[in-house]
Amino acid sequence: MFNRISPRGIARKMLIRLGYRVSSLRLSQLRDVFEQTMVDWTRGNFQKPHAGPMRALGVVFSKDRALQLNALLESWFANCNGTARIVVLWTVSDSNHERSYKELMDIWESKVEWVREKSFRSDLLEILEKDSSSHLFFLTDDAMMLGPFSLEEALLPDTGLAVFSLKHDPALKWCFVPRKPQTVPELQSRGTNLLTWNWSDGEPRCDWAFPLSVDGAFFSREEFRVVLKNLPFKNPNTLEDSLQAFNPLFLGRKGVCFQKAVIVNVPCNMVQTEFDHPITALFSIQELRDRWFNGERIAWEDFQGMNSAQAETHKYRFVAKENSKG
Repeated sequence: MFNRISPRGIARKMLIRLGYRVSSLRLSQLRDVFEQTMVDWTRGNFQKPHAGPMRALGVVFSKDRALQLNALLESWFANCNGTARIVVLWTVSDSNHERSYKELMDIWESKVEWVREKSFRSDLLEILEKDSSSHLFFLTDDAMMLGPFSLEEALLPDTGLAVFSLKHDPALKWCFVPRKPQTVPELQSRGTNLLTWNWSDGEPRCDWAFPLSVDGAFFSREEFRVVLKNLPFKNPNTLEDSLQAFNPLFLGRKGVCFQKAVIVNVPCNMVQTEFDHPITALFSIQELRDRWFNGERIAWEDFQGMNSAQAETHKYRFVAKENSKG
């Protein structure tokens, strides 16, 4: 399928998706950059299965949400059967938030690497460039793990043909961002514990047709290094939005998930201003920061076993921080 799409054709789709019209020298140069990306991608032969050991790099994006990030890390290490390199790319808006992250680093120093954001794009590319893992996944700091899972099962050898998602399962019938029901495409068994579907069969702009997510989807690290090196973005939201320009490369792939989703985003507040995404507004950033300084943590254990629809709108309960798993 992909061999029939020319680099120029893919570049044109990318530019349209990003809202560009090639009518000037600058935009013509930008088109050439995208074309070169596609040439590099073709040379990479990413449809070839991975050979050798499977290892994962997980990059967590975080800003001003130390309490929520701590809940993600606690639930991740309590539920993940397997070892991934976890790197937190973080930034803060003031000194109080910075203090909370310094405390968090002390807790997770032995299990997590920390990169203070200077230039989001450059920092992310450097992380990917210096790593040698076979697989890459992203997480955002408002995510929560819902139950135990085997990391090995998520590390598919055929990442050029399939994208594994931790957040999909047959119960995913509501799409939170557009706030509408969504149809679950036909699912087929893959082995004993996995399900598969065609991303192209999902409803447009809904979860089942959204492989390029920064929330628990697994990709080839080397393929993403090629894809991202010429892509314009400045933060996690513009990263995910710009990635959609590459949908022609990914919609033809299979989706793979567990029988039951193991991750969910709990959108109770917002730290970005570029996109008007819905939130539950149950807690403000400042309130959660103050709870951290008051010695509290989120009782992530309450979310264990929930389905995505329940967890997305579930209100946090708080317990003493000394009960932390970190």
